[in-house]
Amino acid sequence: MTVIIYYGHHVPSMAFVCQPAAPRKTEVCTSNREASEAHRAHICGPTPMMDAVKAVLLDLGVPGGQIRTEAFGTDRRDPTRRTGKSGKFVGKVRFLDTGKTSTSWDGATLLDVADEAKVRIDSACRFGTYGTCRVKLKNGEVRMPVQDALSDADREDGYILACQAEPEGDVALEA
Repeated sequence: MTVIIYYGHHVPSMAFVCQPAAPRKTEVCTSNREASEAHRAHICGPTPMMDAVKAVLLDLGVPGGQIRTEAFGTDRRDPTRRTGKSGKFVGKVRFLDTGKTSTSWDGATLLDVADEAKVRIDSACRFGTYGTCRVKLKNGEVRMPVQDALSDADREDGYILACQAEPEGDVALEA
């Protein structure tokens, strides 16, 4: 069963209530009493609201791994975080599907490196919440500050988010 915990003044004012995302039984709730370990929570909205809802769900006992967030354009990756090729050299990045190799620099994500190398990796938000930029890390190590779009199974299978993954040395990926 899909449970939608939906906050609003009254049901008629709630967008998409009559259009559930899955063809399963859907209940629309106006409180968080339905949240439990048996459910996965998907939160979409401005970051401060998502942070507050996530904190409440954690307090209610919903495991953090069952909480997914998605910003709808209210957040952007900090462009000053990227230092450009003038930053410190980190390693080589091999894109196995294209046969291209490029260099990585301090502060660059794999998506930044792919963009510079003209390797196409699908992406949507560059914020780590949509998962469109999911690629498989075949070799090497990366650090990822945001992994919300990855399931535990994705991580176990070696998938990473190119928009968040910063290489820690030489890496190879299927992209």
